Amino acid sequence: MAVQYLYWQGTASLTAQVDTVVLSTATWTGDGNLTTTMTAEDGSTTQTVITATTNNDQTVNRDAHLTSLQASTQSLFTPLTWASSGAASITATADTAGIPFYQATTEDDTVGTITSDTTTTSSSGPHDFGVKENWLDEDGATSGTAPAGTDHIFIADSSVSILYGLDQNTLSFARFEVEPTFTGIIGNPADGYYLTFDCADTKIDSQSPSMWIEGTHTDLAFSGGEGSSNALQLAGTITNLFVVNSAGTVTCKNSMTVTNVYMAGGGRLLLGSGMTTTDVLCAGGYVRGRSNITDLIVSGGTCEWYSGSISGSGGLFAVTPGVLVHGGTLRYMATDILTELTMTGGLVEVGSPRAPISLARTSIQTTVTNATMYGGSLREVGTIGKVTWSNAVTNRGGIFTPAPGRSFAPASL
Repeated sequence: MAVQYLYWQGTASLTAQVDTVVLSTATWTGDGNLTTTMTAEDGSTTQTVITATTNNDQTVNRDAHLTSLQASTQSLFTPLTWASSGAASITATADTAGIPFYQATTEDDTVGTITSDTTTTSSSGPHDFGVKENWLDEDGATSGTAPAGTDHIFIADSSVSILYGLDQNTLSFARFEVEPTFTGIIGNPADGYYLTFDCADTKIDSQSPSMWIEGTHTDLAFSGGEGSSNALQLAGTITNLFVVNSAGTVTCKNSMTVTNVYMAGGGRLLLGSGMTTTDVLCAGGYVRGRSNITDLIVSGGTCEWYSGSISGSGGLFAVTPGVLVHGGTLRYMATDILTELTMTGGLVEVGSPRAPISLARTSIQTTVTNATMYGGSLREVGTIGKVTWSNAVTNRGGIFTPAPGRSFAPASL
């Protein structure tokens, strides 16, 4: 298939999905189960209804399973109408047109089988990523096909949210771009479901109040955000994450992988705990860290590090020290040892704030092995004894301010 350039419109008409499950008419052994599994939009959350096939007659077994399906109060089953059809079939019909569902029915009876389990009427609606009628091609005509791997995807000039057809994990796009003229939502914030796909070049410059994106991305750049505290939620694996001139908050899911982070301009970037990250550059805005990294460079904005070691073993930035501060503000409040701190400017505060600023963190013990100052201001915050300086601070310029009452003086050269 040729590479397509597709533009989101969200104009598909509404059609309710219908699935039909047909049981075999052969005599059943009556020694197994009928199992219907519903899968949520995230592609992994499932719910099941299981009914024993205790009869030799397929209609009796069908009716027993149908009763169980109709009685289920599970959230993925209740939005459907379950009914019988003929002597051996069950139909599932979406109560709301345009909202797809993902159903599969199996059996393990010795003789009885599922003859077919098919979507007899496909779901269609304006909020479904996978519906071809929601896309225009580069000539402005309905594309005729849904997005496929290697396509170039553009989402712009629309307020129609993308809420369904979110599990596109088999697709790897050449480009995925959200432009400032898109003001809808991508993903399902209420349930925490992400639009999942892979892409080499992902660019998001949007006024959307909330977008949830997951997958493997080589370069992902974000700006905009309209001041939303939930502007962009990320999960999966990202090689290079750029957050530039954002007005919103970008949140990275716990334990995801973001190899290199570049933060500049406004906005907030919240790095989750247990992440796999090599280098972080903060040149503006606000960054919060909670995981192990190799190098941290702060040249502007504010960076607060709550947990995780900074090893300084040499990453993309080729910085031998673990932390290098040229400007801006770094507040280091982690219990992990800060092995190397080098300052040429800016402000670094080490230790936990005294109450009432952060009552929960007043007991944190912080250790700094080596600190070298060429400029800037280094402050020990909190009460005496909460920061351990393994070696005296080497001060070649700048101002070092110990906690009130501490008597030692830094080494000077």
